[in-house]
Amino acid sequence: MYFVSRDYCQMAGSLMVFVILGCGGSGDIKPIANLVSCNGTITLDGAPLKQGIVSFAPVNPTAGQPATGAIKDGKFTMATTVSAPGVVAGQYKVSVQSFDQEKTAPTNPSDMLKKPTSLIPEKYLDITKSGLEAEVKKGMTPVKLELVSK
Repeated sequence: MYFVSRDYCQMAGSLMVFVILGCGGSGDIKPIANLVSCNGTITLDGAPLKQGIVSFAPVNPTAGQPATGAIKDGKFTMATTVSAPGVVAGQYKVSVQSFDQEKTAPTNPSDMLKKPTSLIPEKYLDITKSGLEAEVKKGMTPVKLELVSK
């Protein structure tokens, strides 16, 4: 019997949220109004984080929408959905995921059960433990996320 690690479940859950937010037809879906352009920088111990994903979850779920942004060379731009760049104004809790792509990609079926190698401390993977927050508002300056390894 095989068991899937909690980290894989968290990654799968995050991906499901992104898929659900990004999927759907053009039927009666109305575009999200009043999105604010939101970008920023992210470092680990002062050095730009090379890759990963930044996730925003509204502190008040009735007053915002989740958003994500891909990290590339220490920079990210947030989007509520693929077709809706920007973020609804409000206060957000933030999580970050960054995994070693070479060590994470499974080469055989038994490797799928191994825990992925995180490039950052695990506390940043959990939106309730990361300690990171961001306020999104019109005219804002870029978000600065400064992660520390210890």
